[in-house]
Amino acid sequence: MKKIKAVLFDMGGTLIDYTPPESFLVSCRAYGRRNNIKWLSEEVFDKIEMKEYKAREDAKFWRREFSLWKVFSSELAIICRKIGEFEKLMEDFYRYYSVNCGGAEIYQDALPTLSQLKEMNLYIGLVSNTCFPSKMHLWDLERFGLLRFFSHTLFSIDIGYRKPSIEIYCRALENNHIEPNETIFIGDQLDKDVYGPLSLGMGGILIDRFNSVDYQALLGTAEYSVINTLEILPKILEKI
Repeated sequence: MKKIKAVLFDMGGTLIDYTPPESFLVSCRAYGRRNNIKWLSEEVFDKIEMKEYKAREDAKFWRREFSLWKVFSSELAIICRKIGEFEKLMEDFYRYYSVNCGGAEIYQDALPTLSQLKEMNLYIGLVSNTCFPSKMHLWDLERFGLLRFFSHTLFSIDIGYRKPSIEIYCRALENNHIEPNETIFIGDQLDKDVYGPLSLGMGGILIDRFNSVDYQALLGTAEYSVINTLEILPKILEKI
């Protein structure tokens, strides 16, 4: 592998601690009750929940992304034409989920690590799976002070492919004008953030915050490291 010039990060579970996407629907129900929005009935949310489950399972099978906004739109858009703007409602839903319900929290090692990598003159990018509109995550990255570190961000919702589909990694390399053998990918899931990048010739580093990985399964993979905190990442990259 050449000298590392670029570092690509996963987002959820790596830089930001997101609750499971299913909890978004729970927070939406709570938002409706808290604001006494009568037309946001349990029946409406039950229909959305069934459609969301099917869309998510189909997406996993085909390794394609689905739009959670479209799932909600199928039940809410017609009503929203009468009582308000659909996009405004969904943004209110997301902000309530992310802030009031603790849907997103920054990991404490994220900011200092990104700051050190920036000082090392490394190219820093972000590649993330998500069924939410990218603007919602850009808002999270901005409010946590993370967005300024990234030269480029890529979300699966914008291209239709999810990690570990090869298309999303190729798009990230093309967008960032970087070569696989000078790039390291860091994330918290083996198949999406390590094995996928390795298949294209990138290096891979797994962030395993809870010591949940069977380390014996990792032996013999030279490009593959496992860390428990992002704080040691700069030292690792200096040695490569």
